[in-house]
Amino acid sequence: MLGPQHVYFQTGSILEEEIPKIANFIVKYQRGYYESEIDYKDIVEQLRASVENEEYVQIIARGKDGNVVGFMSMFTGFESMAFISPWHPIVKDTDDKLEIAMSLIENAKELARKRNIERLEVMFSGITEEKKPLLEELIGIYSNSGFKLASEEIKMMLDIKKISLEKINLPDEIDIQKYTDVSEDKIRKCVEISFQTSPDRLFLSLSDKQQKTCINYWISKERDFIEEASLIMTKDNEIIGYSVVRMEDGQAEIGPFGIAPKEQGRGLGKLLLLQTLQALSKEEIYKVSLELDRDNTMARNLYEKVGFLLQNPQLYYYWKTNESWEM
Repeated sequence: MLGPQHVYFQTGSILEEEIPKIANFIVKYQRGYYESEIDYKDIVEQLRASVENEEYVQIIARGKDGNVVGFMSMFTGFESMAFISPWHPIVKDTDDKLEIAMSLIENAKELARKRNIERLEVMFSGITEEKKPLLEELIGIYSNSGFKLASEEIKMMLDIKKISLEKINLPDEIDIQKYTDVSEDKIRKCVEISFQTSPDRLFLSLSDKQQKTCINYWISKERDFIEEASLIMTKDNEIIGYSVVRMEDGQAEIGPFGIAPKEQGRGLGKLLLLQTLQALSKEEIYKVSLELDRDNTMARNLYEKVGFLLQNPQLYYYWKTNESWEM
């Protein structure tokens, strides 16, 4: 595989007996993704889960002595897209760590070509001042490997207990239905139109086929969602808004959320959001999060007025095997 002469690379799934060694390596050298001290047992469980899932691929760099000097994991479960784990690659602190890191990325690109994967994406989440030196280092490596900035997004958080929810008065022509009572096909059109006309740079950096893949994933009812809080807004029996809520890391995550472009500017987004938050409160779910493009000022203003607070930003970078399609 591609890389320095004194380092060799393995691509595929790691063996069960190698998990403790890889976990120790991650605990020692992972400097970005984890907000607090890394728990060895958690890493072992994550590695074991990825080994058991054929959609995950690991790329390991080893020195001549066979010891691990670099590691990268990527998820290949989406059609034509693969996602490198946040803040990867993880590389041992040596004089040639930048060369090893770039070689791991180049091996990921080579794998993408062989599997007809058209897009590789990596996210840098929870960016803090302490992480910025590592961020600059990794952005330099990815940029030199042909990756481009897709989007800067912000995460927003809300504790429903700390706000007073306004009373909701829906206009006579507006109705709210449960997500479970509406077919995915009917929802899909509204989601497509609202995202295609939005300032969401990450979505707009996708090809048409990739956009459809993502929307199908976002609205899929095969994935667990909070039934009482996932809602559809209609006007004269036409879908004009949607709010899908799922549990992620012990809190409710809203998304996708949106209002049809022709109905925006009437305060309907606020009504749908309040309805969602009230439903969550009734379910005794109070911690809520969502993500949006930094440049989506209209959505950001809405969320801030309701009481959402800004968290640390996150960056998305991507690389395409085929540059023929236009953004």
